[in-house]
Amino acid sequence: MYDQLCLGAVNGGVKVCTLGGDVCSFATHSKKAEVHQGHLYIAGSHNNAYTQHSLDPSNLMDTQVKALLLKQHMVEEWVQLFHAVNDAFSEVNPDSFPTLNERAMGEPQPAITP
Repeated sequence: MYDQLCLGAVNGGVKVCTLGGDVCSFATHSKKAEVHQGHLYIAGSHNNAYTQHSLDPSNLMDTQVKALLLKQHMVEEWVQLFHAVNDAFSEVNPDSFPTLNERAMGEPQPAITP
């Protein structure tokens, strides 16, 4: 799908053109914006999207992605949501998985409870 879009940089790269590459006639869109294939972007007005805020849907369940796609929010609310989700996943350290798995699957540790 991305190969069919213009993806020209708009407003100095703050936005990306989402018109089809075969229908976009803006000569200034020859410089392409950097986007991550498969990521969700916040739609702007007039066939563009914000490049500075994206969400990797592979971090979410399919039902969560579908629910997100049905929502309508102000741009600022989308930005906050994208950053909150991204921050939540960036805090998970893959190097800690073996230790966490060992603790979760290992013998229960004795504890004193009140």
